[in-house]
Order: sequence, then structure tokens, then C-alpha cells
Amino acid sequence: MKKAIMFDLDGTLINTLPDIAGSMNRVLERCGVAPHPEEEYKMFTGDGALNLTKRALGKRSDLIDTVYRQYREEYARHWRDRSAPYDGIREAFVRLTGAGFLLMVLSNKDDADAKNVVAHYFPNVSFAAVQGRTEGYNVKPDPALADLMLQEQGVNAKDLWYVGDTVTDISCAKNIGADCIAVTWGFQPREHLKGAQPDYLADAPKDMVDIILGKA
Repeated sequence: MKKAIMFDLDGTLINTLPDIAGSMNRVLERCGVAPHPEEEYKMFTGDGALNLTKRALGKRSDLIDTVYRQYREEYARHWRDRSAPYDGIREAFVRLTGAGFLLMVLSNKDDADAKNVVAHYFPNVSFAAVQGRTEGYNVKPDPALADLMLQEQGVNAKDLWYVGDTVTDISCAKNIGADCIAVTWGFQPREHLKGAQPDYLADAPKDMVDIILGKA
């Protein structure tokens, strides 16, 4: 019986896209680069702020260091402006906690940002661990940080559900050796996720919980 769930953060638990896009676009404009439509950022995100910066800049690779630094500073000031948990996520946590599951979050956000966002939006949820991008570790889909979290919590990968909204998350789950639920309410479309062959697809938080509890 599975006993733990590892969640991605952006696009899975919280719609952070407005603040990610807004922060990056303000920096781009200051640097003389054309901003992007918010929707376009759905395909820019998922594997860390540095890769987000590279995609937003396109051919302007000469500005990567400057824009990356300024984006991190800008996002640190604005991550609470318009971000919000997806409808049904808080209710999902109530059901999953009540069923005795250990809850964890693994994000490609900088570690401090990930911890701040989770603490701010879910103050009443007792997460066993929240982990973001950490110096010395590759970002997802590399499984190293996930493996470390499982080791620290005494959880075997076969006892874990991994829940995320991108192909990066599906690959990470496979690299860990965990069953994956890909959620379609986030940043990548259903057909794109389906092509990466997750174990399950969920179209709403309630569906995700039903899958987990139905297989418990």
C-alpha cells in the first residue's frame, strides 16, 4: 500500500503563472527585450528559473546572467501578487491527510522560494518535506533530490505517488521509480502529457484524490 505523495508545485498546487510571467516581462522590458504573452510562459516553465530565462530571452543569450539575476530579485518581491492555489487543492489535502498519507513537495523553484510559497499558501498543511532547487543538485527530471527526500522520510519509491503537471514531472517520476499522476489543470495540455505516458491522468484535484484513494 502506498503511503506518501510527492507533489510538484507550480502548475500542480498553485497557479503561479501570472507572477512568473509578470516578473519576467518587467525585467525583459527594462533590458530592452519584448515581453511575452502570459500563456506562452506555460511552455517556458518547469525546469528552473535559469531555463525559464533562456527561453524568455531566445537569441539574446548575452543577457542571460543579467536577466536571471534581476528576475530572481523581481520574483522575490512579487510572488504573492496574483498567484493562488487551484480550486479543490486545499480540499484534496484534507482528504489525503485524513487518509494518512505523508505529503511532500519537490519543485524546480529556488529552495527558498519553494518553501516561502508553500508556507504562505498552505499554512495549515503539515508537509513532511518541501524542497526546491539546491546548489550541488541537478533540477528535475534528475531524481537525486527526490531520492534524498525519500531516504530522509524512510519511504520506498514503490510506496510513492508522484503528482505533477509537466513532461518533466512524468520523467522525474519514472526516474524515481514511482507511479505518476499527471494533472491537466496546470501548464501543459492533456495531449502533451499523455504522449509522455504517465500512469494516470487527472483532470481535477478530486479526480487525483479518487485515483490515489481508489488504489490505496
